[in-house]
Formats: sequence, C-alpha cells, structure tokens
Amino acid sequence: MNSKVLVTALLAVAAAHAELKVLANFPNGSVGQVSAVNPLHLRVGMKGQTDQDGRNRQASWYSFEVSGVPKGAEVIIDLVDLPGEYNYQANRGAITNDTRPYWKEGKKGLWQEALGDYDPEEPKWRLRIRPKKSTFYVAHIPPYTEKNLGLLRKALKPSIELLGKSIGGKPLELWTFDLSGGKADAPVVWMMFRQHAWEAGTSWAGDGFMRNLPPGVVWKILPWNDPDGVETGGVRFNQKGFDLNRNWDAPNDVSKRPEILAQKTAIEAWLKEGKKIDLFLTLHNTETGEYLEGPPESKLGRDLYAVLKDRTSFDPDRDYFSRMKVEGAGRANVIQWLWGTHKVPAMLMELRVAHSKKLGKRPNAEIWSEFGAALAKQIAALLLVAK
Repeated sequence: MNSKVLVTALLAVAAAHAELKVLANFPNGSVGQVSAVNPLHLRVGMKGQTDQDGRNRQASWYSFEVSGVPKGAEVIIDLVDLPGEYNYQANRGAITNDTRPYWKEGKKGLWQEALGDYDPEEPKWRLRIRPKKSTFYVAHIPPYTEKNLGLLRKALKPSIELLGKSIGGKPLELWTFDLSGGKADAPVVWMMFRQHAWEAGTSWAGDGFMRNLPPGVVWKILPWNDPDGVETGGVRFNQKGFDLNRNWDAPNDVSKRPEILAQKTAIEAWLKEGKKIDLFLTLHNTETGEYLEGPPESKLGRDLYAVLKDRTSFDPDRDYFSRMKVEGAGRANVIQWLWGTHKVPAMLMELRVAHSKKLGKRPNAEIWSEFGAALAKQIAALLLVAK
C-alpha cells in the first residue's frame, strides 16, 4: 500500500469514528437544531427569532463552534432553516447567495469567507471546511461581542452615564466625549450603534469611529442598545419580542421596552435642558442595500451623503432620501420619532454585509472600522464648517 492510499484509509477510519460537536454556549452564539447526515456531514439549523406576536421570524444571525474534527478531515456543514418573514411577508431569508458565511480556525484564528455553494431550492448553504485544528467557528459576519466593547471602554475611558437596564438586567450606557474645547457653540452629535443584535458591522464601525474622534465636537454615543440580544445571539428583537428600532412612538413601557425608554428619556432630558443636537445618526447593517436617509430636503443629509460617497468606502445603491411618514400608530423608528416629535436632524445609515462594487469585495471588521474613522472625520468637517 503506497503512502497516499494509506493516508486516505486512515482518514476514512478517523471519519467513521468522528464525533463532531456543535455548540453556541458563548457570548453572541446562536444555533438551531443540528442533525448528522454522516459523521462528517452536519445539517445545522438557524435558531432565528420572532417578535412579540410570534411572527416576522428573522434568521439573520448564527454563530457556533464545531469541535472534534479528525486531523486532515473535511467537514460538510449544511446551513438550513433559512426562510423567514419580514413585515409580515414571507421571504427566503437573509442568508442567501449574496451572504457567504464566515469561518475561522480556533478562537484566535482570522475570520475568512468559507468555501461552499448556495442551493436556492431548499434553500441552504453547503460549506466545505478542512481545518488544521480540531475546532473551528462559523458565523454570519465577524462577531463583535461585549468583550470587544469592554476593551474599547477601557482604552478610551469615556464619561459614562447609566441610563437604565435591559429586560435581562444589563446596563444601558451613554458615552460622552466632550472635545468642544470649552466652546459653548460647539456642534453636538449623537450616534447610535448596534440597535439590532445581529448587526455586528455597526459595532466594528463604531469602534473605529470612537477611536478617531476629531476635536471641536461634543460626541454623545449610544454604543450598545441590545445587550441581551448580543449576549444570547439574538437578531433584532428584545426579550419581549419588540424590535428596538420600532415602537418609538408607542406608550412608554419599562416592562416591555426598557431599552427604548432609556434612550428616549436620555435624549429628551438633553433637549429639555435647552441643549441642541446638530446631528443624530444611527447605523445599521443590511444584507445587500447601502444608503443614507433622513429629513426631507436636508442640506446636511445631502452633503454628508455626497462626501461619504466621494471620500470613503460608502457605496450607496440609491440617492439620499426621506421616509418620515410613520406606517401605523406605534410603529415609528428612532429617526421618525426624533424628527416628528422634536425636529431633530436624525438620520439612518445602512451598511451592507454583502459584496461591495466599490471595494471589489465583502466588507469586514477592518473595513468597517476604517469607515467609522472616516465617518467621524467627515461629520466633524461638515458641522465645523457650517458653524
């Protein structure tokens, strides 16, 4: 028997006795039902999340560990249970051919796009992974966890105000970086990152943003708006099933939406003290879209859109636009509520997680971080010139 045949035979024996384990018992981990086609071929379902009515299933997040891989073996992972519902309309899910999964070797490996193929019929992703280590991780996009946030907090030492607690008892914080130099008329910018737990790209952008704040501005940051969801691998709803970027005009209810109430209270307290907000911007991720929306006929909005398109990796698929009309009572998002109630120049930006034509590749943690730094620079430049 030659050496190649011997290696193949040994691999076959190892594969026959493989006992792969799939776990998500770590921060931001999420996995649904798992079944084995054979010892090295697993079907891994999406856990997903539904709203307070048990509807609008979102399966936009997964993050899990696979251990027990025999040395040299190839593991096949079928990602299944992808279809869901959005705004009460059934869809084939957010995980499609445009959103190739990521994987990394061991805890210290680098995230990379996985080899595999998307099958639109079931639908499913079939991944083929041959790790050098016995353990690897798979995720929708590179995760940004509470550990990352803690490192950022320690490095920057912001002034922190505790606004309240989530349903799960986690702190809701407002970070302030007063770089005004004591000037009373300095621009004031409020930023909001990670309203939805799955949108880790916004936290990577926020990390780069806060590490590169230009002087001359008062920066008010809401960095972590669904701590329960990030911890437990949620998608976009809190523990009571409420979307944290909806219901901003619903009655205040600390038992159902303490996260929204804490943020609303902080913003309104600031305004009631006679203080201004020159720009409020919330960042989000979506699968294939990228855009900036805000108040109608906003010069600031159009100028910000233009400078970001021209000077950064921002790759919009549509012009700046406005949709401040609320579709149904109690369904306002944060910018609709801020504009409609207080006429705050509030804007929402979506950053895609799929392929960017401008970049010629997928964005990743480094690219989002670099964009965050550029975003801070351009916001400050526009507001300081306007002043």
